Amino acid sequence: MILYVVITHQPPDEVRSHLEDFEQVLPGRRAAICYGGTRKDFDALDVAAETLFIDDPTLRRTLAQSYTQLLGAVYERLVAPDPACSCVHLIEWDHVILSPRYETDLLDIVAGEGVGLVARHCADHTFVNWCHSIELLDDRELEQLLTAISVRDQDVPSLWGGLGNGIAIGRSALEELCLRAGHMSRYCEVYLPTVIYHLGYRVLDAPASATLFDHLRVGPDYGIEEAVRLAGEGALALHPVKDPAVRGAALLSAVPAEPS
Repeated sequence: MILYVVITHQPPDEVRSHLEDFEQVLPGRRAAICYGGTRKDFDALDVAAETLFIDDPTLRRTLAQSYTQLLGAVYERLVAPDPACSCVHLIEWDHVILSPRYETDLLDIVAGEGVGLVARHCADHTFVNWCHSIELLDDRELEQLLTAISVRDQDVPSLWGGLGNGIAIGRSALEELCLRAGHMSRYCEVYLPTVIYHLGYRVLDAPASATLFDHLRVGPDYGIEEAVRLAGEGALALHPVKDPAVRGAALLSAVPAEPS
């Protein structure tokens, strides 16, 4: 079973609207809200989903969010007590799922042998011109951690990365991440795949046969014309969709799932 973790700082009415739209596409799935907004807004949430207030200042800045505190809370309170939870899927508030086939694709990928993490564009970034891996090349604290936990035979511990939105982490990998590397605050896009790789798991992009990540991007935001067109062409998800009206129009235009 997948636990969908929605990371948001939006007002309570927008959180509720997002969850209602999610329920239309994937009815009955387990979803949880990890809230990075104000405590006042968190206390005003009136939703059926489980809710966690994440008191981590990195969630309240525009870049370099660390998900270690968030994932520690998710594992301890939601995953560990539930043996049926096999995977945690992190989606941001501006991620809209348009088809149940999204879940089908995701389950097929994470079910592979030894898979610990799946993310859009997940790849080895050790010696490439990627700003987030470059920032960590002289990070001695991180290097010491990777040396201590790694099962890989590498003179220079490799650095992996992928898009932060849409990350899926298997139960076993999440448990080891929290127990062995949950104390360090680093940017999630590089820290999570890097640590999970060094713990001995496979970290993957979606294979060419899967299309769930095809329309997830850093930016620009999807406008209504593009969102409606892609939804009508069978897109499984879109990110970023920041305007609720665009999200609603895309859902109305989405190609219905084929009967099972």
